[in-house]
Amino acid sequence: MNPSNTSKNYIKCAYSNCQNKMAQNPNVSYFSLPKDPTNRVKWIENCGITIPDAFHKKSLKVCGEHFDKIMFLNDLHNRLHSHAIPRHFI
Repeated sequence: MNPSNTSKNYIKCAYSNCQNKMAQNPNVSYFSLPKDPTNRVKWIENCGITIPDAFHKKSLKVCGEHFDKIMFLNDLHNRLHSHAIPRHFI
């Protein structure tokens, strides 16, 4: 078994109430939270992430289903604009 494929099986979307996992939804892209502190806080707030110390967790990912189409750089929806922000969790 390829170790790089195994780690992908554990990627889960951090957006509140989203059940998407890379192993079950391989056609959905997953994005790390931005390094810029201001944008990172916006992502955490918009995603409804309540995990303790979420700001410092490097492993959090948000799936592409939570972004408007205009936030993507291409039609494959696998690259985001640098200013991309997920839709606000309701």
